[in-house]
Amino acid sequence: MTGIATFRFNLLSEEVKTKFVNGSLWRSFQRYSDKCVLMCAVSLPKEMLPRDNEGIPPSQAYVVLDVVQCDSHKLIELRSLWGSTFWKGSWNPNSPMWSRRIREIIAQHKAQKKLLKDTESEFSLEKAGEGRSFYLCLKDFLKYYEIIFFNISFGSTWHKLVIQDSWTIGRSGGSVMNLESVRYNPQYLIKVTYPTEMYFLLHQVWPYRKLELPMIGFELYKYAGKLIGDPENLQPELVGGALYAQERNVLLERTLQEGSYILLITTYYPDVWTSFMFTIWGKKHVDDESTFSYVKLNCVLKVITIYLIILLCLSLIHICRCRRYAVCRSRWSPYH
Repeated sequence: MTGIATFRFNLLSEEVKTKFVNGSLWRSFQRYSDKCVLMCAVSLPKEMLPRDNEGIPPSQAYVVLDVVQCDSHKLIELRSLWGSTFWKGSWNPNSPMWSRRIREIIAQHKAQKKLLKDTESEFSLEKAGEGRSFYLCLKDFLKYYEIIFFNISFGSTWHKLVIQDSWTIGRSGGSVMNLESVRYNPQYLIKVTYPTEMYFLLHQVWPYRKLELPMIGFELYKYAGKLIGDPENLQPELVGGALYAQERNVLLERTLQEGSYILLITTYYPDVWTSFMFTIWGKKHVDDESTFSYVKLNCVLKVITIYLIILLCLSLIHICRCRRYAVCRSRWSPYH
C-alpha cells in the first residue's frame, strides 16, 4: 500500500563477503545513498560481538545517514536510535585521521546532497557528534554489524508484478549444477518492451521454524527459444543473478535492454518443497505503459506431474481394492 519495499541483507553471508572483495558492495551502498534510500543497520548480538567492540553496544539499530569515499577511504556515517554511542575506533571525532582535506571532501559531498544547512560553510566533527552520529570505515562496519535494511520507495512511476508459485514434486530440480533436473524448476519468460531499470526480489515461505532455511537463488538468461536445462540449450547467455543464500529474501538490481529473457528460480539442492513469492519492479515508460510482462514456460511439466500423481493414487487404490477382494473371496471359498 505504501509502495515501499524492504530488502534485508545478512552482512555475515558469503555473498556479502564476495561483494566486499570485488567492490560491488560499496558501489551498491553509494548508489542507494545517492538515491536517498533509507538504510538501517543492526549491530552484532552480544555473543558474536568482539571484545574490543570500540564502544558499539550489541543488537542496536542505527540509521545510515551518509556514505562517502574520501580518496581511498570508504566511510559510513551512522546515527544511534537508542542512545549515545561513543565510537572509539578509527575515524572517531578525536582521531588524527581527520585531515583538513578529508573534512573538505565530506563538506563538499554534503553540500551537493544538501545535507548541510545554508548557514553552514564547512563540515564540523563536533556538530556531527551532537546527534549521536559518528563515522567508521566499511571494514569496521562489516566487523561490528550483522544486518542492513534497504527501504526503497516505488511510487506511481514504477510497475509492480508479483508471481506466487512453489517448488513441489517434480518442480524442484536444484541449481544449474544439476544438469539432468534443472529444467524442472519454475521458469518464466520476461518480455521487456523498453530499456528499463528493474528490481527482482525472491522471498521464500518457510513454515518450519526449527529447521534451517534452504538456500535459494535465481538467474536471468537471454531467451533462445528453449528452457534452461534443455539438451539443445546447454550454454545460455547469463544476464545476471542472485547468489544462492540461506535467507528469506534475495535481491537483484539490473537495467535490462529491450528483448526476451528467461527467469530461472531454484533452490540450491533438489527436492526441496516450499512456496515462494517473486516480485518484479520496473520503471514505467513515458506514456505510462508497463515496460515488461511475463509468461510461465514450463507449466506443462506441472500438469504432467499432477496427472502422474493422480494416476499413481488411482493405481494404489485399485491395488488395495483388488487385495481386499482377493482376501474376502478366499475366506468365503467352499474349498477353504
